[in-house]
Amino acid sequence: MPKPLETKEEVKLQCLRNELMKMTEEYTENNKNAFSNLNKEQKAGLKSLTERQKNKEIVVFQTDKSGKMIVDSPENYIEGAKPHVQNDDVINMDEYNKIEEVISAHTVCWIRMLQAAKDSGDEKRYKSSMLTHNSQLSTLYTYRKDHKEYEDKNKGPPVRPLCD
Repeated sequence: MPKPLETKEEVKLQCLRNELMKMTEEYTENNKNAFSNLNKEQKAGLKSLTERQKNKEIVVFQTDKSGKMIVDSPENYIEGAKPHVQNDDVINMDEYNKIEEVISAHTVCWIRMLQAAKDSGDEKRYKSSMLTHNSQLSTLYTYRKDHKEYEDKNKGPPVRPLCD
């Protein structure tokens, strides 16, 4: 890293940065259409897809390996995920809270065994940051395996499940 400049020079650089940012924002605000590489027909198609997605008529998502975008019906998207969730146990909030308590207890044991943050004296803060309370459930997504062979063109290829 270079050594810092004198305060006067640093202030000048910051002022220049602020002015460049302001000019860039003004330019992009006044020239919104200048940054599109789509023609009118493609823009209309994108607008149509966006509206249909908002209205939950279609689902738009990435494929597994290639990262291409794919459009599917909500029914077909759900049907593709069924093999990955059909045998899952459904639990209520009481069961979920009990599982969360067990996980927190295991976490405390690991913190004690590893003596985490003992040298810094931040054991309480470290422990409180590692425990879970009312954590959000993970969302399951599926990605079509566009590199796989498949017979049913309406159903499409199988899916890979992923959780966030």
